Amino acid sequence: MDWKSILEMGDLPQLVQQINSLPRAEIEHHCRDLIIADCDPTEAGDAIALLFSFSSVDCRPLLMNLIHARLLYPPSTFHRASPAVSTALSELLVEGIDHLEMEDAVKALMWVGDDLAVECLRKWMEETPGWFKSHAERGHSIESFSHTGGWELLPTGERRTLVLEQCRSLEHAEPHDPASGKSGSPLIGGFKSELKCECCGRALVSLLQWSEIESSPLEMAELPAHFNALCCLYCVMQGGESFARAHPSGAVEWHKVVDGTTEDAGEGHLKNLQLRPLRFGDERPPRHSFQEFFPVCHSQIGGFPTWIQDASFPSCVECRKTMSFVGQVSAPALGYYDEGIFYSFWCEACRLSATSFQMG
Repeated sequence: MDWKSILEMGDLPQLVQQINSLPRAEIEHHCRDLIIADCDPTEAGDAIALLFSFSSVDCRPLLMNLIHARLLYPPSTFHRASPAVSTALSELLVEGIDHLEMEDAVKALMWVGDDLAVECLRKWMEETPGWFKSHAERGHSIESFSHTGGWELLPTGERRTLVLEQCRSLEHAEPHDPASGKSGSPLIGGFKSELKCECCGRALVSLLQWSEIESSPLEMAELPAHFNALCCLYCVMQGGESFARAHPSGAVEWHKVVDGTTEDAGEGHLKNLQLRPLRFGDERPPRHSFQEFFPVCHSQIGGFPTWIQDASFPSCVECRKTMSFVGQVSAPALGYYDEGIFYSFWCEACRLSATSFQMG
């Protein structure tokens, strides 16, 4: 089993079975081979991410090897790494490395997300470092780097997590046969609404929806009991963010679309859209689908978003605070395009949901 076969394996159960059939020494051997291999660093990083994510062997002791080899992609490989790894990453930033390595090193440190990462971010927000100048010219903010790791630094200096550690996959619900006596898990999304978008006049869709979350198999205390990500998929696909308000009673109302365009791209897909309801699937680790290239179902509740572009947590249109990630649904699951993901977010204080979209 070499690194090319790891990358080319598209069947996740087969991949996991084959990886976990290897003894620890052999998995470590493959990782070290990838570190020194004469191959594209991105491909090597992708293969290492698969080994780290789906192996039953703890590969974190190899993270120092990755740092020494300057193999810092993907930064998510460094999630919750040890303080020694965090220190080594921060020292790289002091030493001075090339632009791309610098960006990956910063993101890797944000994925560690420990006290040192928080302290570094706090210092950078007080005094902008020289390496950030090119990012500032592109309109990025220094605090947006922490969003990559699923957290932010509050004005009080405290760290606030923007993701859920619990995660369940979403799958299509099969038609229920009353004669079978099996009801399955509750339906939680993929419903077309009678309400219309006030921007474009098209039918709204409840991307994710539930009431009384306590009665579902998810049992996530961080989620609201009543939730409805009512949105205009068309406006969202044109680059906008669609907001809706969920009332404690379970009622929902469309709120507004921010920064959408009026282009007609995607109209043909809307005409042929055939929504199928979604339900809970299996529980899985929070980073199970954090990479777009992983051969997994990317539709889920909780966990880490599968960002196709840069991490982009929307700000609440009322209180302006960063909204928390709730879940995501892949575009193909809704009958849209062949790629792309719809993301759902929540502001507890204002009871607003937000929906956004990314594609490659």
